[in-house]
Amino acid sequence: DQPRSRGLGDVYKRQGVGKPLPLYTYPCIEYLTNIDFKNANVFEWGCGNSSLWWLAQGVKYYGVDTDIKWINIVKNVEPEIEIQHKTGNKFVQAIDNIDNNFDVIVIDGGHEKGAKYRCVKLAVERLNRGGIIILDNSDMHRQSKELLDSYEEFIPVHFNGLRSITVEAITTSCYVHREFNRKTIIQTPIGGVLSLIHI
Repeated sequence: DQPRSRGLGDVYKRQGVGKPLPLYTYPCIEYLTNIDFKNANVFEWGCGNSSLWWLAQGVKYYGVDTDIKWINIVKNVEPEIEIQHKTGNKFVQAIDNIDNNFDVIVIDGGHEKGAKYRCVKLAVERLNRGGIIILDNSDMHRQSKELLDSYEEFIPVHFNGLRSITVEAITTSCYVHREFNRKTIIQTPIGGVLSLIHI
């Protein structure tokens, strides 16, 4: 979730006016934006734009990243945000440093071979019933995706499309627990315009 190729200023990708935009695909953001996540416990492997977006949803946020410079950039925007700095296997195991379980777990960072696969196993163990696991770039991490597919308690929803910093299509996947029951938020779709002509 780190737009390093465009420079540090891209932490301020916008969803509307003045709102950080995650680097998930646009269809996935559209889906998540219509769910009320207020007071949810969220854990994220790999921090950045999405960290700020989740905070804006009113959640209790916990994260971990391997890049201390990137963590400091996010903390300059939200000084009280809880992000651990861990590398190697400690990055994967960082979720064990937090006692509570989670309503949303995002698997994004982790560039070492097999890191995301190990994150999947821990995510399934630490997710509350009725929660969601988000696997970003699932098209690039086939084994991790297939491991999530093997759990019958989840409904896989794959969102292929563009995101804010690339021109090629990627996939962000949401694995929704079958007891998911959060309220929906009714709002105008991203990029949509209210007009009497279309009512």
